[in-house]
Amino acid sequence: MLKSRQLEKTPIDLHAVIDETLALVARDMSTRQVSAAVNHSSSSCTIDGDRVLLQQVLVNLVMNAMDAMAETPPARRRVTISSEVRAADVDVSVRDTGPGIEAADRERIFEPGVRGGAGVWGGHQGAGLGLSLARRLARAVGGDVEALQNGNGASFRARIPQAHGR
Repeated sequence: MLKSRQLEKTPIDLHAVIDETLALVARDMSTRQVSAAVNHSSSSCTIDGDRVLLQQVLVNLVMNAMDAMAETPPARRRVTISSEVRAADVDVSVRDTGPGIEAADRERIFEPGVRGGAGVWGGHQGAGLGLSLARRLARAVGGDVEALQNGNGASFRARIPQAHGR
């Protein structure tokens, strides 16, 4: 995707991109019986980025979260997207209620071709490119993506630079 399109790094409203992303995956969420919650930062979230690439990062993270919850009872399937403004950048987190990620696998899952499954990241059935691509796209705009364990599942935090002059 990076090779097929010119990077257009401009100031964009992260809250709008989050909302657009949820609209893009709404049908999949409904089909998979996954609920969503959004916790927008109370501060303005204007970041330097490429809108399409950032949407792709978030879509990949949300789709991977849904894959991870395949074995979770439908009533407990929930994806929460949160934003937090920091001094130089903005964190956007995608949190699921799946089985979580073992500490030893938190970097390995970003390698191309690594798929989840028993002991890695429960239930992931994709080609193993979503997380690798999400990290690569975030890094293209000066950010990064990391995996974290939360109490009841996994979290992926994308750190994206704030727009210059903020």
